[in-house]
Amino acid sequence: MSETPQLQPIAEAFAAADAAAAEAEAKREAKEEARDSEAQAQLEAERWIRDVYRRQGAAMAHKCGRSTGMDRNAIDRLIALEDEAIAGKADKVKAKKGKKRAEPEADADPEAETPPAGDGDEPPRFIKKRDPVKALPPDCPVTPVGYNGTTCYFLNPHRQLIAMTKGQFGAEGLRLLFGSRQDWLWEAFPKYNEKTGVQSGWKADQAAESLIKAATDKGWFDADEMIRGMGGWRGQANELVLHCGSAVLVNGEAHPPGFVNGYLYSAGVASQKPADPAESDEEQRRQSEAVEKVLATFDSYNWLDGPGDAGDIEASEARCFAADVDGSGHKLASLLLLGWLAGSRLGAALDFRSLMWITGDAGAGKTTLQRIIMAMTGKDMVQSSDTTGAGVYSAVGHSSRPVMIDEAEPDPFKSKMKDLINLARQAATGGKIRRGSSNHQPVYFEAKSAFLFSSIIIPPMQAQDISRFCILDLGPLGKRKPLALDPAQLAYAGRVMLRRLVDGWHRWEETLQAYRAALQEQGHDPRGADQFGALLAACDLMRGREIAHADTIDAFARALSAERMNDANPREANSLSMLNHLITVPLDVFRGGTRMTIGELVSIGAGVSKPRDGEGAVTAKGCQDQLRAWSIYIDGFQTAQSRTGTGARVILPNKSTALAKLFAGSQWYAEGGAAGGWAQAMRRLKGARAEKSSRFGGRGWSVPVHVFLQSDLEEGGE
Repeated sequence: MSETPQLQPIAEAFAAADAAAAEAEAKREAKEEARDSEAQAQLEAERWIRDVYRRQGAAMAHKCGRSTGMDRNAIDRLIALEDEAIAGKADKVKAKKGKKRAEPEADADPEAETPPAGDGDEPPRFIKKRDPVKALPPDCPVTPVGYNGTTCYFLNPHRQLIAMTKGQFGAEGLRLLFGSRQDWLWEAFPKYNEKTGVQSGWKADQAAESLIKAATDKGWFDADEMIRGMGGWRGQANELVLHCGSAVLVNGEAHPPGFVNGYLYSAGVASQKPADPAESDEEQRRQSEAVEKVLATFDSYNWLDGPGDAGDIEASEARCFAADVDGSGHKLASLLLLGWLAGSRLGAALDFRSLMWITGDAGAGKTTLQRIIMAMTGKDMVQSSDTTGAGVYSAVGHSSRPVMIDEAEPDPFKSKMKDLINLARQAATGGKIRRGSSNHQPVYFEAKSAFLFSSIIIPPMQAQDISRFCILDLGPLGKRKPLALDPAQLAYAGRVMLRRLVDGWHRWEETLQAYRAALQEQGHDPRGADQFGALLAACDLMRGREIAHADTIDAFARALSAERMNDANPREANSLSMLNHLITVPLDVFRGGTRMTIGELVSIGAGVSKPRDGEGAVTAKGCQDQLRAWSIYIDGFQTAQSRTGTGARVILPNKSTALAKLFAGSQWYAEGGAAGGWAQAMRRLKGARAEKSSRFGGRGWSVPVHVFLQSDLEEGGE
């Protein structure tokens, strides 16, 4: 540069400029560094304030912000920014949940309703579903029926009625309800594994909710009124309905179990169905032969005709069960048994179901006879040799299946056989029996079954019970060869009987009324006409397509006249039974151990019999005094010698503690000061007259002494 002095000023100028530029750059960098540092500090301060706001709220954020020199507006701005950040996170959560709903492996309901945002302090945590209970799909194999209280009713896939109550709607109960169609539950209510997306089962709670809602939507269901089990029934238009377990036949037309014409026919075990219609002459002949073979088998039994010696024609004619009444070659007892067997299949379709009792000594063939009947009816028959009334109505349930009781011997403890006879009597007319249940709710059992009993000895029965039974006696079989039973042929005969019931039902009422009218002309009361009329009408349907000729109907009615049946099955009116009970009661009435029946005391006290003379003499007045102690009063006196006098009468007061003791344990007993059953019986006796006197404490009834003693002596007669 020394060499070029003239350039020296220029070089210095450039150097000065470079130095100034470097200094300026240094200052700029220092300012930027300071600004960045201040901005970083400001950012950290703002983050700190926002963090304080999230954790400890707005008040603490303002306090911390003022310590850093921030004004209130700056702090509020930071709080607002933080609120926006929180809201943004909530939106992301919603978006993520919405995405999960759209994915196939999610369990959430796609129709979930998005709620409004929270109150600003935290994001929303709950989502409310729209229509949470899913409607039961129309292809559900289980059919809702209705509900009653806390019990819901369904038809399972096999059309059986299932009752479900609280505690039974868990997964296990639903599996049993759906049975072989559990696959439908997997399809309709799927449950997925959230991690793998693979179906892991089905949602029992959702399935239960849908089923319960569907059942309650159907409305109230009365099982006792609406359910019809296996057996015969009458439809709303008087058509014959046969419930055969796996099918319901309405006038022969098959329907699946379920609701048919307003009633629920719950499916049961498959039972007998009618034979095919006899469209050809050959099939008609075959079906007729099947019925004839059954009658021939019944004819082979030794049915007893009547009391007395074999040569005593008058006594034998009192009972003609072994006679050929209509010239067909068949015994009357065989036809009546065939009538019971056919009528028993009609069950609840009848207004009156005949009852039958077959009695005979050991070796008479009663057990084999029941085997024949079982082979003809199969699973339709309820059969037992040792049961109770409760056991029978549990087995019968809501059905009208016939019942057969073998070895129905007198019960030494009375209650078991008494209950069975009472149940049979109720079933004859379709009585409702109320029973308790395990949940302490009343259960109504409507008995509509025909009963058949068999025993060596018939237990003692009341008159109202005997009048409902057709009693057939069997004698020893002797040296007859054992019957060769063909179960297949007998089963076919049973199916033929059902076919003839279906084909002949249209004339049932006409046939029944024809026999009833003829029986009433022969002295039967309405109950007797119902009893034998139903047996004969059912037999009539088995033997032809048209009603029997009037002469044949009259022949049967004469053979079963009321007079003959009373001789065959002797029974007495309830009022006479009461007298027989009372007059045979023995009393210790006089000193010295003299023991006399009430009948003897009345006879002497009223002057019908002579007083006893000698030691331990008994006078008429003494007898009257003894009777008064037991509330039995005698008015008037007639001498035994002349059979004349005032026409004495015997009076029983309506209420008496003493009389109640005499009738203790009988159906005429009364307690607690109530009028005794003896009063009702007295008023039904011939010549009964109402009495009123303070002598016997109010009101009572009197009858002539010869009526009371049931003697042939008429009042004032000779």
